[in-house]
Amino acid sequence: MKKSLLSCLFAVLAIGAMITSCSDDKEDALQSAVYEDNLTLMYSGQPMLGKRVSFNLDADDASKATLTLSGADFKLKLGTRDNMEQPTTAGVIPGEITTMLQVDLKLNEDGATFAGRDEKNGRIIEYSGKVSSRSMQLSLKVVMPQNELTGKAFVPDQQNPLLVNWQADPFEMNGKQVTVNDLLRMAAGIPVVNNMTLPQLVCYSLGELRFLPDGNIQALIRTEKTGGQLIETPLNILSYAVKGNKVLLYVNAIQIAEMKKTRSEDLMGDVAAIIGAVNRLLVEGIPVTFATVDGHTLFYLDQDLLKPVLLLIKPLLGNQALMNLLLNLLTEKVGPEMAPMIIDGIVKPLLAALPGIIDSTTVMQFGLNMTPAPAVP
Repeated sequence: MKKSLLSCLFAVLAIGAMITSCSDDKEDALQSAVYEDNLTLMYSGQPMLGKRVSFNLDADDASKATLTLSGADFKLKLGTRDNMEQPTTAGVIPGEITTMLQVDLKLNEDGATFAGRDEKNGRIIEYSGKVSSRSMQLSLKVVMPQNELTGKAFVPDQQNPLLVNWQADPFEMNGKQVTVNDLLRMAAGIPVVNNMTLPQLVCYSLGELRFLPDGNIQALIRTEKTGGQLIETPLNILSYAVKGNKVLLYVNAIQIAEMKKTRSEDLMGDVAAIIGAVNRLLVEGIPVTFATVDGHTLFYLDQDLLKPVLLLIKPLLGNQALMNLLLNLLTEKVGPEMAPMIIDGIVKPLLAALPGIIDSTTVMQFGLNMTPAPAVP
């Protein structure tokens, strides 16, 4: 009787193990899926965050699949605007909102591996990876099409590193007619950090700007945290593509936020209206005009980009609570001794005149005046 009971018990356990095994096999079966939080993406050997990959198995051939690479949602709580479309990051490959790769799978008990090469529009992608029902690992080595900036590096002009030009109607300040350019020239001579003016700070902080062949932009920067030494910025936080006389900058906001660990989860309802414009720039790239003049290369934002943004911000100038918050922050920054001259003498009159300045703006150019550096190795 005991032997029969033990035999029955072992049989039940064996059947349970078989059922569990079959259930696990079914759960682990490779299938079409979207990988985002469970995606490990490497670009030029360094992690790239804020992206997603859609994995779609071929309906007729289980050894083939399509990978669709794109940006991921930059998850924000928009207060009362929770029904608004979430901002997204740019695509994985600079200049491509989505990138499709047709891959051949080598199936195994854990899922599949794949590797290959994709050429399109002058760019080359060498890829490899592995995928299971639970996660995907994808490694990309990219060579972008040759352009005017590929492989070049620039340093700020030591005498005049900034390009600042804002042409609009003059306005009254302290009983005098002044222009925005007058104020900007005056502001350029005011110490801002460690007794350095803004032009001096740019020359000190930015050692070099490199346009790499894989589409990354890498800089040599110096901050207080680097102990006065120039260090390379990480890859995959800023990339670029060139179209005509524009270089499109793609900012990986999610990667930057993860680095700083300060991702914002709340936005004021009053500024939610500009999310659409910001999202477009994140996905389609920030258009920066570049031009070579007398051996110098100018990189600048112009009125085509900046004036529409100012028009979106213009209604906020009527929000007195927001303006008071801004003035209080500025007062704390400049200190009580400088506050009367800077806040009362300059900032308040400028804020009052700003709606008219925005409406009358004809030219805006804000950027860097650079000279060539040695070629990127």
